[in-house]
Amino acid sequence: MPPPLAHSGARISTLELGRHLFVPVDIASVVYFHIAFGAIMLWQMWRYIDSDWIQRYFLDPDFLFTYLGFDWVQPWPGIGLYIYMFTSLPSWRSSY
Repeated sequence: MPPPLAHSGARISTLELGRHLFVPVDIASVVYFHIAFGAIMLWQMWRYIDSDWIQRYFLDPDFLFTYLGFDWVQPWPGIGLYIYMFTSLPSWRSSY
């Protein structure tokens, strides 16, 4: 492990910063973050499906904000958005 970054000046050399960015670390924190993020996303997707927020927020509004040049992109009609959400649920689970 390289020595801690010296704060003697306002600048840190690129080489010194590079050494600290590429130090091997324990993978456990990355695994924990990956599992926690996947679980939170799974829970949020389930809330959208269970609370019927898909209909309220994406299908019912008269006006949806679009990006410049992407006016042609519209939400999937009817059950299409629900099918997308249901098929997305297993993909979050399989990313663990």
